[in-house]
Amino acid sequence: MKTNFRLLATFSLIALLQNIVAAESDLSKLAAANNTFAFKLLKQLAAENQSGNLFVSPYSAATAVQMAANGAAGQTKAEMQQVLETSGISTAALNAASKAASELLNSKDTNVILTTANALWYRQGVAVKPGFLEANREFFSSTVRALDFANARAAEAEINQWASDQTHGRINGIADGMIDPIYTDLILANAIYFKGKWLDPFDAKL
Repeated sequence: MKTNFRLLATFSLIALLQNIVAAESDLSKLAAANNTFAFKLLKQLAAENQSGNLFVSPYSAATAVQMAANGAAGQTKAEMQQVLETSGISTAALNAASKAASELLNSKDTNVILTTANALWYRQGVAVKPGFLEANREFFSSTVRALDFANARAAEAEINQWASDQTHGRINGIADGMIDPIYTDLILANAIYFKGKWLDPFDAKL
């Protein structure tokens, strides 16, 4: 029995180490995919806005599409994966890597505040596949709620409050006019907040 137990323990340890290595590999693949997507997005936005500055979070855009892809299939999902550069990563591995990336980004460093948050609101009474909602809860830590979109102003106020809370009051009124009482069925959001101290602070006089 001792020998069998030791063999079982050894196999369990090997399996655990293999899972850790696989998870790190998937995280590296996701990071590479996000970097490629970021430069593609910036290139496209720069071509459309040649006269001004650009300020965008490619991580937020990629995360939102990854969340939506959990409810997609067939050609639609394939096109999402192509845009995100994640075609070679399985859905399960991508979800796990996304969760790991989010946990790494939500820094506990006292000199850096970096937090991310996700949410999904759907029309009250609409049938949404439970697997889609559960995947976004489990892997993206999403707030998931049904809202009465027929009362568009109240629903928008709740979304605005969420965005304000997640960005320490920096983003307000983002959902104003977003909801069509008849045609809107689902809203998916990502928020990211960063505040850090410069290693070499700017001279205020400059």
